[in-house]
Amino acid sequence: MGLISSLVPMIIVGGLLEFFLEQEIRESKLNEFEELAELKKQQIENGIHLTSEIVDSISSRTAMRQNLALYNLEPNDFPIDRLNIIIGDLMLVNHDILEVSVVNPDGIVVVSSQKSIVDKDLAQEQYFKTAIMGERFLDYVQHSNYSSMFFSEPLVYEDKIIGVICIYFLDDGGITGQFNLGETGEYILAKRNENGDALFLNTMRFDEDSAFTRIVKQDQLDVPITQALLKHSGVYNDKVDYRGVPVLSVTRYIESADLGLVVKQDKSEAFSLITDLQNLSFMGFALIGIIIFITLFFTSDKITRPLLILKNKLERVSDTNRDISMPLSGTNEIRQLADSFNVMIEKQKESRVKLVESSKRFKTLYENSPLPNYTINKDGLVIGINPAFTKVLGYSEEDIVGKSIFFIVPEKLLSEAKQRFAELQEKDSVNNVEFEFKTKGGRIIPVIASAYTLLEGDSKTYNIIISDITEISNAKKLIQSQLEKLKELDTQKDEFINTLSHELRTPLVPIQANCEMLLDEDFPEKLGKEQKELVDSMTFNLDRLSSLINKLLLLKSLELGKHGYDMQNIPVKEIGNEINANYLGIMSQKNIEFTNLIKNTFTVNADKNAIHQVFDNLINNTFDFLPKENAKVEINVTPQDDKLVFSVKDNGVGISSIHHEKIFDKLYQVDESHTRAHGGLGLGLAICKQLVNDMGGDMWLKSNEDGGSTFYFSLKKGESG
Repeated sequence: MGLISSLVPMIIVGGLLEFFLEQEIRESKLNEFEELAELKKQQIENGIHLTSEIVDSISSRTAMRQNLALYNLEPNDFPIDRLNIIIGDLMLVNHDILEVSVVNPDGIVVVSSQKSIVDKDLAQEQYFKTAIMGERFLDYVQHSNYSSMFFSEPLVYEDKIIGVICIYFLDDGGITGQFNLGETGEYILAKRNENGDALFLNTMRFDEDSAFTRIVKQDQLDVPITQALLKHSGVYNDKVDYRGVPVLSVTRYIESADLGLVVKQDKSEAFSLITDLQNLSFMGFALIGIIIFITLFFTSDKITRPLLILKNKLERVSDTNRDISMPLSGTNEIRQLADSFNVMIEKQKESRVKLVESSKRFKTLYENSPLPNYTINKDGLVIGINPAFTKVLGYSEEDIVGKSIFFIVPEKLLSEAKQRFAELQEKDSVNNVEFEFKTKGGRIIPVIASAYTLLEGDSKTYNIIISDITEISNAKKLIQSQLEKLKELDTQKDEFINTLSHELRTPLVPIQANCEMLLDEDFPEKLGKEQKELVDSMTFNLDRLSSLINKLLLLKSLELGKHGYDMQNIPVKEIGNEINANYLGIMSQKNIEFTNLIKNTFTVNADKNAIHQVFDNLINNTFDFLPKENAKVEINVTPQDDKLVFSVKDNGVGISSIHHEKIFDKLYQVDESHTRAHGGLGLGLAICKQLVNDMGGDMWLKSNEDGGSTFYFSLKKGESG
């Protein structure tokens, strides 16, 4: 019976331990899910905020509002190309924009990047009604197979609403990224449809067709996404998901877009550790029961008497000054138990000696540490400081011992300091917290502080180590200031380039139109030969200026990484035929022998517009360098492992090898007398190389001074190539 009495407390302790472990596991899992939900909510809100700022910058453009106002006054006489150029620039600069439309006050689409909807009547659409009343409209929709964030915004000019701008943005983070949530975890983002039900906006792990198709009825209150759209932010372990499976879920409501967010995982996976613990406990209790049964069966005086002696010895184990070794008598099992007990006592004595030595070493390190250290009790009162603390902060032991830790905290940080102390009491440690302390002289110094628990129980104490980072803080402030200035300069540069391009393009359109009118055969006043030559010269130079502006904008877009690519598997023969058709007439007029050798059946993985742009720049570059007679240009493609190498070859003026490395640099010109007749700013080859690099390829040149140049660029083969 004595053994049973000894095992009962063990069973009770084991049961309590299991209970507390289960609670700890459950709380840890819930905290993890709440952190994930807050992180995802913040990501979506940040995306909405940033996109809203872009919409604000677009709707406030003076040129757009002025031209729309002029169009509203005289729609039949207004050159609509002005507005087309403006929205074209928006699409070029911001490649997250899928579609832009400008609508007049009557709801008619004036201009749009989607030409098919021009003149469409949107007057009955809710987003137009909302915007024309002066309020912004925001929604998540599916647009051209993309998940899109849609805005409609009023356009205001001279305090009057003159129309509405509608913009579809590619949502590349808010409803596409997934968390790593094990085998069954996922998150759901949903909005209310016209019936008030939850419409899923993202693809589910167990339903690949769920985006903008799966619906949860608003009366299904046992589904977490319904709770999220009811603005209930909380933790649920008694709900089922859209599959009807019990889940652990955390819900959040995103007010700025009226969206519901759920982070969830099947309960069987979320609490698998608890299930394993329960199984282990059951096995443990079963084993104890077997031991009790065997013990009751074989109990004798030879066993119980030594155990009673062992019990008495254990009660005296804390007294290290007395000999409490166990006599080696009784059965073999009891003698083994006694032997183990004696070994345990010796190890305990050794541990106590080591503890004393460790305490002495800690005190030595504490006193000699170059970093300020101070010790506080569980009530937050200072009970000790080291010399480094006095040296850095100026306080002696008489100044601070016995006072609250908040004594050295600036008043503005008192609230945060109390939160940090509560965190230390809860977690037993905090690491690398940036903070500020007040010296004895009243100076405020920035520090990094870490704290950990020294002793537990009623005498619980904490040690806090701090490091003065005044120099680092000053350097950080200087760097931050310089960074802000650089950002401001970069913003000014972008605004200058945008403004310059818009202001240059706006007068170009009517000037080019007037030149074309003057050259028209039906123009009533026929031009003389000299006049016609002057107009031809004007037209030529206007085209050059327009080309330069387009190249500047394209190069800026490429450098910012905002140029979008539509990568497809394209037959190279199709590309060769299109280039041949585009240039055959021009080559004939210039008496240039043009040869197209791109006739094989390979496919290339590339953006078709980008590859045409590369060929256009390379072919047009040859015109100023070809000989006047017997001029030749050849295009070709050859396979090379998993790539295709395209080439543009000419028999014009050669390029010295000293220029080969730099010729693809922005603004670089081969500064030789025979090439200065070639116009431009040195942007074409830089654009070509950036386009090719972005598509995963490379570009190079083979040429020499004796004549002839070949420009090569490589791209990946397509799947069928």
